[in-house]
Amino acid sequence: MADAPTCKHGPCTDSAKLNKNGVSTGYCFFHQVGSGQSRDAWERWEIAGGYINVKLPDGRSVREHRYVMEQHLGRLLAKGENVHHKNGDRADNRIENLELWWAPQTYGQRVEDLLEYVVSEHADKLREMLRTEARNNVSGVARVERDYEG
Repeated sequence: MADAPTCKHGPCTDSAKLNKNGVSTGYCFFHQVGSGQSRDAWERWEIAGGYINVKLPDGRSVREHRYVMEQHLGRLLAKGENVHHKNGDRADNRIENLELWWAPQTYGQRVEDLLEYVVSEHADKLREMLRTEARNNVSGVARVERDYEG
């Protein structure tokens, strides 16, 4: 069996999608929708909040960023997984602008980013809290404060 053709768009190595007759469109899902090439089977529109919805050939309507990530991962998103737009533009659904987050709620933030923010913007309050915890003999806090200030 021959390998599936790859996308004709520049350096993209994703598999080209097949039309309803099983013929290659020449483009992966993202580049097919984003390029306007062979779009007769696809519908794409903006919805509230700036997100893009797409109607797939099987009739399902899905958020484009979620579908692009699922295609990239080769599986459906699991419960709790969210797709984040790195540059904040909800219509920019290039895979290089998307990252997979996990959060049990709708919103999430990377722990590293949150800690960086707290340390850079609230260092005095953080030191005060660490000292208070150390005075109350909370295990390990004095060591953390010593290492942080050292």
